[in-house]
Amino acid sequence: WIKAQLDLFHNWAGNYIYQQRNGEFIDGAPILETRQADATFMGYESKLIFPLMQNRFGAVDLTLFSDFTRGRFVDSRDVPRMRRCVSVSKSTTAKASGIPICA
Repeated sequence: WIKAQLDLFHNWAGNYIYQQRNGEFIDGAPILETRQADATFMGYESKLIFPLMQNRFGAVDLTLFSDFTRGRFVDSRDVPRMRRCVSVSKSTTAKASGIPICA
């Protein structure tokens, strides 16, 4: 049988520590400032497992996995340095591969 799993989350982080570019550069490298602010993180993780075959060595399954996380400060700004991506991956007993899809 096909197995499915979906996990949703919404977490609050008080005084979340992050790094933000301040617009200055040293030798071509951006300078980052460390700051703190209250933030929320929400998203999902999902998984589908398809049994492909059973043999004397065990089961071979195909697993499709996807996840997404969005971070925002309480003043509605996006958490910096956090890519907006949905990752999609597949795996079997012997091999795994994935593709991030980013905006």
